[in-house]
Amino acid sequence: MSESHHSHSRGGWRAPAHRPPREHAEIARNGTQEERWQLAGQQDIGGETVRLLIEAGPRDVRESLALNYALTSDQLERLIEVDPSIESLVAANRNARPEVKARANLTVHTHDSIDQYLNDVGATERERSAMLAMYSGALKGDAATAEMTLGTAWNSVQNR
Repeated sequence: MSESHHSHSRGGWRAPAHRPPREHAEIARNGTQEERWQLAGQQDIGGETVRLLIEAGPRDVRESLALNYALTSDQLERLIEVDPSIESLVAANRNARPEVKARANLTVHTHDSIDQYLNDVGATERERSAMLAMYSGALKGDAATAEMTLGTAWNSVQNR
């Protein structure tokens, strides 16, 4: 994976501006909104920088953090505490706790997120296969699964 999970800006697609770690805290405190948004997507940001971005960042910075696979489950939980409206974005992060993922709609998840969830809950091969089939169906618009949460889908797989 590249150093940043995204390379888009409000003006279209472009390469992200990678900033060296020694500049991170200063950018988190005093950078422009665009600089903080870009920083939030970097894989090498430290815990203090993440804390600053969570606490002081505007919504788009928090959204960028929610999608950053470098964040720990504890950091992702703090992100939800500060801004509950982005829980479904956090749920799609493979590092989110299983209970957070379970509350989100099946279609907001990535394959990595589903795969990690299945690892976290100790899914058998049969359960994994059935869950991935449901996930695929939901992504294709299957009416029976498209509106399910991951937790509801998982319960139905376990009860088969």
